[in-house]
Amino acid sequence: MQMKGLISLGLICAAMPTLAQEESIMDFDLDTSYWEEFTDGWRYARTNDQQCDYLASQSKLCKGSHRFYMYYNGHNNDHIGWMRYGYFAPTSELSVSGNALRIVYTGGAKSDGNNGVEQHGMPVYGYYDFLEAYSQNGDDVFSNVSLPGTPTLYYQDHFSGTTSLGIYDDANRFTVNTWSPREANPYLQREKANADLIRPSRTLAWYPFIDSARSSHYYHHVSNRAFGGWVKAEFDGNPTHSNAGVSNPNGSLPEGGTHYPYDAYSYFENVASFAVRFLGAANSDSPYSIVTDDWKKSEVLYENDYTISSLGVGYDPVTGNFDISFEDKYRCADCNAKYEVKYSFNPINTGNFDLAKDFDAVKNFYIEDDNEDGLIIKAKAGYNQNWAYLVLPYEDAVRFKSGESIYFAVKDVSERTFDYDVKDDEVVTTPWGDFRKRDLVRTLSFDYQETSLTLEDNGDRTQYSPIGGQIGINIQTDFGGNSIAFKGNPPLYDIAPYAEGLSFNLFDGDSGEGYCGVDLECNTYELANIESAELGYSEFSSFNEKSIELARENVDGQIIGSPELHDQYSISGKGFSLLPSDSITFTVKNTATRTVHVTPRVTSYIQGRPDLMNSSRYYQETKLVAKNGEESWTVPATDFAGASLSAILLNVPQSEDVKITSIKLNTTQEMTCFMCGDLLVDYYEGGGSVHNFGIDGWNNVVSDSYTKKVGDGYSIAVGSNGGYDYVAISGESSLTGNTAMARVVWMNISEQTYEFTPTYNLQEVGRRNATTTPWQESETITVAPGESAEQFIPIDASTRVINVNVGVNNPGHLVLDKILISGN
Repeated sequence: MQMKGLISLGLICAAMPTLAQEESIMDFDLDTSYWEEFTDGWRYARTNDQQCDYLASQSKLCKGSHRFYMYYNGHNNDHIGWMRYGYFAPTSELSVSGNALRIVYTGGAKSDGNNGVEQHGMPVYGYYDFLEAYSQNGDDVFSNVSLPGTPTLYYQDHFSGTTSLGIYDDANRFTVNTWSPREANPYLQREKANADLIRPSRTLAWYPFIDSARSSHYYHHVSNRAFGGWVKAEFDGNPTHSNAGVSNPNGSLPEGGTHYPYDAYSYFENVASFAVRFLGAANSDSPYSIVTDDWKKSEVLYENDYTISSLGVGYDPVTGNFDISFEDKYRCADCNAKYEVKYSFNPINTGNFDLAKDFDAVKNFYIEDDNEDGLIIKAKAGYNQNWAYLVLPYEDAVRFKSGESIYFAVKDVSERTFDYDVKDDEVVTTPWGDFRKRDLVRTLSFDYQETSLTLEDNGDRTQYSPIGGQIGINIQTDFGGNSIAFKGNPPLYDIAPYAEGLSFNLFDGDSGEGYCGVDLECNTYELANIESAELGYSEFSSFNEKSIELARENVDGQIIGSPELHDQYSISGKGFSLLPSDSITFTVKNTATRTVHVTPRVTSYIQGRPDLMNSSRYYQETKLVAKNGEESWTVPATDFAGASLSAILLNVPQSEDVKITSIKLNTTQEMTCFMCGDLLVDYYEGGGSVHNFGIDGWNNVVSDSYTKKVGDGYSIAVGSNGGYDYVAISGESSLTGNTAMARVVWMNISEQTYEFTPTYNLQEVGRRNATTTPWQESETITVAPGESAEQFIPIDASTRVINVNVGVNNPGHLVLDKILISGN
């Protein structure tokens, strides 16, 4: 059946009429070494350059009477916008074709919370301004706080009386390609009862001014999220708003707006000025970079330009999937809508739409709107925006990455009951038959583009997501003991369709790109089997499970409703450094006979009292877990925990039926197997009177006179002076040739948390103040009441003595339990 569909697609495509080819509006193919002259006649004017006779106070591009420049918004209010300093420059590292334009934002303004304005960073109005400021002031040129301003690029004519730029003749489409750093939580689906947003956020806008650059302008938006891949947005002649207002009771405008009703061609031909605004950059850190490329016009025939407008498709390089956004024509209390979406590797039109492929999953803005038919459901009737995350079959994700173009198509299948525009029902004749306007499909093609890992020039500290993987963006961490505390907003990601089949793609820090299990040979380590309460690897040495209460908060941090009981699971230890490819997978099991919604929460903050932390300390996702089934979530680890990870805390709403069962790490690194370690000694095993020795020849134990048997091991039994404490084991036989680490297990038998730095001596037996060779400090350990933690001591086969000291005063609370030996 699928083969027949593909053949039919090819035959129908061959019967299509020839459409006008795309033509460049701005291709940004500047020479990156000497870029003041464009290949298509544009030139760069520096700040205070008078040759362009326009906006001499800032840099700009000039071509004849046309001007292209960044808009520096000095209104500094929430209604009109906030100042954002910065510059644009060419880049060859990220582009759709040739070179591209990179916009870098350095500083700007924000509210001081008292009806005043704060300035952060230094004023920069052009590329050479930045180079001079950075050479003299370094990173002080950048803001050290997030800023609300949204970058805007303007294309205008020098003459204010111009009625048309003359660049959009014979067109009804305007395409813009953009790239932005990966946002904090791109996979999040909202729940209607607890939503912090009621509709998809608008992330990119086109504002055309019709007939006059001084008149009101129209609004066109897409709502694609920033996954660290390219977004292709195709705007049309059907605006959804005008700042002159809309008087229609259902909030709609016809194609052509009120200037040229039902005439998209005249709408385009009479664009006197326009702006492209990057709304998704609001509240971002500095420096913040956006890349844009290949602004083109085109003519597309026989498609839905009536009830579907501003179509955008974005690529997710972590999973190989896409998101899609578009605007509905209507917004009113009853303006609900739904849409069918399909794809193919051949062009799609209204005649062959039914033969195109269905996605493996269509994830709506609200999780409650997900449905077996794979329909996109409009999130809020009173707004225009639609959004969904589209999951491809794995083999098609690989096929796209290999270089085949992919085609998307959306069809309006809404059952409208309000008084809609009767022209939506007009019948048009197409090469495939007669259709109502609203029954035509809307399409967009998408080509695979490579991207670079970083853009490092000009002092830009922002990191960039590679194709085939991702890295952490704007994550700051404070290290304390063996835990990590977050500043900012680390996310929780859900790429379960690939995690379950080990077919999600991850970036390999060595090879540059790849799919885990296909292009990359990735290791999967089970850090914790929660069902059996077992830890698998020495990097995580402590496990805890408890029941806690979590407060519920709204988006402003205010407590709402009653606290919820949660089952909480945590593991911690010395941790490890993360690669960009690493990810954490945790699995939830539902043993009930009904499908449930589960909202797991995750953090790596385990300092203080995590049981008292409100929900705002956690990062959460929502998902359906089928009856008698399991679901897995995969968290790209560098987003989750910055450059290293030493603690993971998970919880789910308390239920007899729903439990977290395991925590796994996916990585190309090698880890130290906890279960593979050899026992050197278990002091007073099981609380008995003898030690259990694991290696022949290693059975000589000496301790301080104040250090004696306490419970299942050694601890300070007289007084509390940590300086007198020591326990040494020595041996006459060699350890194995690959010996690399002694893992010393300490137990906290008190009711308080201890943070301590144990010491060791591999040369002598005795107290720290009585030996002649120096003692070495291990990493600081934090151990909660009733839990265990490990001290790691580097040794080799020639080691003959392991003498340890607790390093902190305590009245017998910290007990030396055992020592394990691990190899390379």
